[in-house]
Amino acid sequence: MRKTTRDVPVALIELDPENPRIKAALERQGIVNPTEEQISFHLTAAVSSIGSGGHGYRRLRESIKAAGRAFQPVALLRLDPPRPNGCEYLCLDGNTRVAIYRELAGQGNPENWEAISAEIIEPNDEDERARVVEEARIISHIVGAREWSPYRQAKYLNDLRNKQLFTWDHIVSICGGQVSRSAISEDISAYELMEDYRKQVTAGAFNEHRFSAYREVSTPSIPETDSLQTKRTSCQCSPN
Repeated sequence: MRKTTRDVPVALIELDPENPRIKAALERQGIVNPTEEQISFHLTAAVSSIGSGGHGYRRLRESIKAAGRAFQPVALLRLDPPRPNGCEYLCLDGNTRVAIYRELAGQGNPENWEAISAEIIEPNDEDERARVVEEARIISHIVGAREWSPYRQAKYLNDLRNKQLFTWDHIVSICGGQVSRSAISEDISAYELMEDYRKQVTAGAFNEHRFSAYREVSTPSIPETDSLQTKRTSCQCSPN
């Protein structure tokens, strides 16, 4: 695998339609092949902690604008062959920064925002390409400090498990040892429980931010002993 760092024209960069932070929202709306505009819209909502996405996006945009650049390089995968639309790279990390560069270019002074600093990854074969893509997503979205919906994290982990690209041990090791296999399994179980509920109710009745309630239901309880009284909690209403 080869890696190089240089400035890349943002016009040649494809935003990641499989970005784990926005994939669940796209699927709920029935969007299979999202446009760049749809991806950018959902990135705006997902860039910050729950409930403040729009504010967080604007704050990041204004910071980049004031500094005149994004200081952290984005991570790109070279596409071979390029897309029919002319894109030569897939953005693995930094989709929001690329979207902001494009927005700023449309506001004037496009020469200031036509290219962004990037690390370009060129895998040796298709197997390595598939692993590199998912490893980059894990490091960027699961391990990264940026907050995002636990439901969407669990969805991504479930999708990753179904792809069977990695062993459980490898997933845990990429996550920096911060989570255990059992914790990942419990997250996936909670996600599956939520999905079962989602299919039985109208779209407006489903709330992905109630993930913790489903997580509690799906987590094995700790047996009570004479020396330890375990506090039991139960939902008095549907965890929607």
